[in-house]
Amino acid sequence: MEIKLATPTAAKEVSKKPEPTDVYKLMASEDKSDFEWVSIPAKDDRGFEHPDMRLNRLVFEAGKKHFVHPIIAETLKKRLEIFRNTVLRSLLSNRDLKAEKNVN
Repeated sequence: MEIKLATPTAAKEVSKKPEPTDVYKLMASEDKSDFEWVSIPAKDDRGFEHPDMRLNRLVFEAGKKHFVHPIIAETLKKRLEIFRNTVLRSLLSNRDLKAEKNVN
């Protein structure tokens, strides 16, 4: 029976982190078959103008539909959900004043 010792190069191979996603390369992709439409609402639940959403240098304007890569679409949908939950939370009668102070 042969025993193999761990080498420093083997440890580096195991602990490799995934490469960060380059959103600009994703948007410039030639194959747009899996792209999705994401719409940013013009107004939020309070009736105020919805702010534009930004992802690095990419700006997604409120009140428009955007044709984006699925990874970017997922990120935008998550951010929209978080924003909507924050707005709804501020409208509740038993508001979380501590959370509001942290935001403001």
